Amino acid sequence: MELESIDDNLDIDQEYSKCIQFLKTTNRKFHILKQPLSFESFKHVLLQNPKVVHMSCHGDFDYESKQFYLQFEEYGTGMVDKFN
Repeated sequence: MELESIDDNLDIDQEYSKCIQFLKTTNRKFHILKQPLSFESFKHVLLQNPKVVHMSCHGDFDYESKQFYLQFEEYGTGMVDKFN
């Protein structure tokens, strides 16, 4: 399998705006939590039983384990925390 090179820059502000615009069209109440995502904060969010979760993050392929993973930010260090 050959992986394509992608632009490493995420336009989070534009993505966030599009999500908000869409949610407003549903005429439903919604709560937004916008924060840097670590594995620990992601687990906390999931414990709240959300109906929808939208994440903006990077991912990659680990050739040693032969698995794709999401790249979270390790709490307190800013280092990559692999989640597969």
